[in-house]
Amino acid sequence: MRADVRSSLVAVAAIFAQSWYAVEAKPLHAGLDYHRYLQERDQVAERLEQWRKSAPGQEAAKNNWGFDGESRSGEAAEDQLQRFAMTEQLIEKVRALNPEANFSTSSPFTLMTDEEFNKYVGQSFAAGEALMNEATANMTEHKFEADRDGETSIDWSQSGCVGRVKDQGQCGSCYAFGTVAAAESAYCIRNNRQLVHFSDQQVTSCSEHGCQGGWPQNSLNYIMRNGLCTENAYSYRSGTTKQPGQCQANQCQHVNLNIRQIVHVRQSEQALENAVRGRPVSVGLAAGNSAWKQYKGGVLSTCTSTQLDHVVLVYGFTPEYWMVKNSWGTSWGENGFLKMKRGVSHRGSWGGGGWGGMGGGGSNGLCGMYSLMTYPDI
Repeated sequence: MRADVRSSLVAVAAIFAQSWYAVEAKPLHAGLDYHRYLQERDQVAERLEQWRKSAPGQEAAKNNWGFDGESRSGEAAEDQLQRFAMTEQLIEKVRALNPEANFSTSSPFTLMTDEEFNKYVGQSFAAGEALMNEATANMTEHKFEADRDGETSIDWSQSGCVGRVKDQGQCGSCYAFGTVAAAESAYCIRNNRQLVHFSDQQVTSCSEHGCQGGWPQNSLNYIMRNGLCTENAYSYRSGTTKQPGQCQANQCQHVNLNIRQIVHVRQSEQALENAVRGRPVSVGLAAGNSAWKQYKGGVLSTCTSTQLDHVVLVYGFTPEYWMVKNSWGTSWGENGFLKMKRGVSHRGSWGGGGWGGMGGGGSNGLCGMYSLMTYPDI
C-alpha cells in the first residue's frame, strides 16, 4: 500500500475513533459526577467487568436488571459504565448515613438507577386505603405474651424454623414470599420443629394480583381457607416468566396448616418484639431506596424512603437490631439476610397519610417497618 494512502487511512481511523469516543463518553445520567467519571473511566471498566463475572452480576444479567448482558460496544456499553460509576459514587453517600452497615457493588441491582429500583420494588405491593381496610377487616389484634425467660435476644433460625432464602425474581410477588415464609415458620414451630417448604407460586397464582403486588393479610386469608401445596409439588416459575400463570392448586395435595386466625401487631417496637418472641412475623416496609439496593452487611440505620413497598420476614432480634429475611436471592445482602437498627423513628405511608386503625401512635420504626405487621396463629 502506498505510504500516502496508508497515512490517509490512519488519519481517517483516528478521526473515527475520536468521534466514536465522543459518542460513547457523554453524560447519560444526571446523578453522575461526570468529571470524576472521566478521570476514573478505565478503572471503572475493569471493576465493571469483574462484577459481570460475579454471582450478583450473573443474577443481574439473568433478570436483565439495568443492562443488556450481551452488549459490549456503543452507547449501551457506555451507559453500563456510567451506571456502575454512578452506583460507586452513591455508595459513598450511603455509607456516610449508615456507619454500622456495609454497602458494595456486589449486588444484583448495581446497574439499576434508584428510580428503576424503586419501581421494581414497588410493583410488589398493592397500595391504597381501600385495599388496606378490606385486607385488615377480619384480623385479630396481637395480645402481649409472657416473655420467654426474659431473653434479650431471639433468633428463630437457630430452631430450624426459618426457611432458606428464596428469590422472587422479575415478579412483584414479595407479598407471597413474606406470607409463605411466616406460614412455614409458624407451622414448623407448632409441629415439633419440622420445617416444610411451601409453594410461593400457589399464592402468587391463586390469590391477590399475581406479579402486580398484593397484601400479606389477603394472602394469609387465602392460606387459611385453602391450605398450601409443598414447594416441590408446585414450584416457583413467575420469577422468570414475569407472569403469575393460571392457578394450578387443584393439581397438588394441600397441607392444612390449621390457621386459627390472622393476627396484626400494633405499631410499636415493643409490640413487634413481643410478637417475635413467639414466632417470626411478616412485615411491610419501605425498601425501594439506595441503601437497600446496595446493602451487603452490617446494621442498616437510615432509610431515605417511607412509602411501604415491600414485605419481608422478621425472624429475630437483639437489643440493637432486627433480623430480617428477604426474597431477593442469596447474592444480595448477607446471603439474602439483613439487620435493621432498633430505636429509629420513621413514618411509613402508602404515599399520603398513615395506616388508619392499624396504628397505635408514635414511631413506625426504620423504613416504616412497624406500620404493617402480621402473622398466622397456628
